Amino acid sequence: MTFRGLGLLGHALAGTLLAAGHPTTVWNRSTGKGADLIGRGARWAGSAGEAVAASAVVMVCVTDDNAVRELVQPLSAELRAARSST
Repeated sequence: MTFRGLGLLGHALAGTLLAAGHPTTVWNRSTGKGADLIGRGARWAGSAGEAVAASAVVMVCVTDDNAVRELVQPLSAELRAARSST
């Protein structure tokens, strides 16, 4: 699973999956936010597009609808490609 957005919710969810032994990829606009998750075994995605391509399921944990649109709309082609490959 991939988490885009590592605020309180995204960080907690990603940490829970890691603790349960699930492969977890993380990405955040602020690169330092996932450092402890990386130390616990998460994979850091080098870009938003790489984050989407890393997993069949992508959780977007950001503050509001506008932030979701800002993160998702530029990746519409990648999301369609990921959906068609599953």
